[in-house]
Amino acid sequence: MGWLRNRFGEASTLAGLGVLFAVGIPLVPPQYQLLVQGIAAALGLGGVVRADPGNR
Repeated sequence: MGWLRNRFGEASTLAGLGVLFAVGIPLVPPQYQLLVQGIAAALGLGGVVRADPGNR
């Protein structure tokens, strides 16, 4: 399980999850769209802030 925790901590994974949530926004009911937008933004920002180990 440690490898899974490390994988979800990578910048590329966070950015990819942010994109998936952003694509799924039109699929959720209108009352939950703002929540999904916030999750997508948080994941996208997490991908931007965290340094990608492949760039070192």
